[in-house]
Amino acid sequence: MASEPQEVTASPLVKLNNGLTIPQLGLGTFLSDKGLVGEAVKQAIKMGYRHIDCAWVYMNEEEVGSGIDWAINEGICKREDLFITTKLSGSHYNEIKWALNDSLKKLRLDYVDLYLIHLPFEMKNDPTIKSLADLKKEHCIGYNAEKMSKVWSELEQLVSEGLIRSIGVSNFTIKKLEAILKTAKLIPVVNQVEIQAYFQQNKLRSYCKSKGILIQAFNTLGNPGLFKGKLDVEPLLDNAEVKQVCEKHRATPAQVCIAFGLAIGDILIPKSVTESRLRENFKSINLKLDEDDVKRLKSLDKNLRLYTMKAFCDPAGIPYEEFFDVEFDSSYQI
Repeated sequence: MASEPQEVTASPLVKLNNGLTIPQLGLGTFLSDKGLVGEAVKQAIKMGYRHIDCAWVYMNEEEVGSGIDWAINEGICKREDLFITTKLSGSHYNEIKWALNDSLKKLRLDYVDLYLIHLPFEMKNDPTIKSLADLKKEHCIGYNAEKMSKVWSELEQLVSEGLIRSIGVSNFTIKKLEAILKTAKLIPVVNQVEIQAYFQQNKLRSYCKSKGILIQAFNTLGNPGLFKGKLDVEPLLDNAEVKQVCEKHRATPAQVCIAFGLAIGDILIPKSVTESRLRENFKSINLKLDEDDVKRLKSLDKNLRLYTMKAFCDPAGIPYEEFFDVEFDSSYQI
């Protein structure tokens, strides 16, 4: 039996297609509550995290920014040591520079290391929308390939202005990547999508690899708090195969799932606001799975997408299969 994962001081770096590097393991802030996320960012940076993933729509950038600012002022790190990602909301396609500057102001930064198109789905910018539950059909504009290419062109310009170091996309399918690449001067450095052992997206990964685009995975742990009791399968962290790998390495289920993502080359951003779990997740870097472990975990793939974007599909009146270009992507030959 292997020894349990030990303390670690830094994440490995992976190279982006523009020559810059990104820490392979970072901290996600989706659904991180206000009043907790700022302290979580402080603790994470103290532990050695240098990659923080944010978004305008998460509505907690200001508190994340206070944590970053504290760490820099305390001398724990320098700005250039950090890799900060934030995202362009679908409601801001017509005011991109304003949206970026608003995020920069909240994050207390002069630039972000990575700016992502959060979702290939445009919405009206309606201040009465306080959450996805407020989204109605009249708010939904949806996807338009020509508009998306225009948005990408504007992001390329912001890179040249120095406000952004790298640009990428999130929740993009093969079809939508194909469309944006027709006119792109800069290739997206990452595609941030749901990847977990039950939903490994191997075809999308192969496509992205062929284009020099790295996979940045969210929902690595299967979000047990959100989905427990709602699935026809056992939660990922309770899976028997995962637990067998845990016993072999004296590791936790979360550590095994994170180590799996790292082993297959993905960039990971698991979220936590608890100091003990932040530390547990970070120690996953030192958990080295062997070929048998990786093969066992790869066998868990059920093509089970947990984030179905129902909050957008239902009010827009479009089926899941259309939103995710299931027919096109399934038949696409790499």
